[in-house]
Amino acid sequence: MDEFSTLTVKDIETLRANTLEEVRLKTWRRLFNKAEGLMEIIDYAGILPFFTRPVMDLICPHMKTDHWDRLIHLSFVQDKGDGTWKIHDLAQDLVIAELGNKLNKIVHDVSDQLEKVGFKDSNSTYQGLALSVQALVDEPKTIEKAGAMITELNRQRLYQDGLSLLACIRFHSEEGKMMLQWHKTKIQQKLQESNITKPSEIEEIA
Repeated sequence: MDEFSTLTVKDIETLRANTLEEVRLKTWRRLFNKAEGLMEIIDYAGILPFFTRPVMDLICPHMKTDHWDRLIHLSFVQDKGDGTWKIHDLAQDLVIAELGNKLNKIVHDVSDQLEKVGFKDSNSTYQGLALSVQALVDEPKTIEKAGAMITELNRQRLYQDGLSLLACIRFHSEEGKMMLQWHKTKIQQKLQESNITKPSEIEEIA
């Protein structure tokens, strides 16, 4: 059994260092060089806060069933137990750092595909993922954009759609996290006032 197949998330945690450069030096060969034929797919998965098979099929149309099976069984890919997976935070930081100047292009390409499908199909998951990806290169602008989208959904009284969108957005700054929480609280208040859902359903959404 090779070194990669026995590598665990715990092993990744022990590789923490004082600078990202040290992390990259200590982990790159041990982790990603063993993922032969998967690096492009890992790059795409690594910029998403979470992913599903349909999402990956959209942004990586060349991905085959064997690629998917190998991807979700990598030791630094976490099964969230709800039909979604995510790249471990430390490995995700490494992927984004290694993309370097290519990050802007991959963010543009991926978010564009997700947005097109998201708005065409009124799919909050895809819209939220697109916003999360865009935030990697310009979080302040994306926070403003997300706020406008949620405000418009509230204006149309599409409160459940607003909550679904919020659940799929990931911001890294305190400002972004506070904005998401503020909108979530306001929507929950609107739901209670309008008696659109039962209290138990609101708790489940939270």
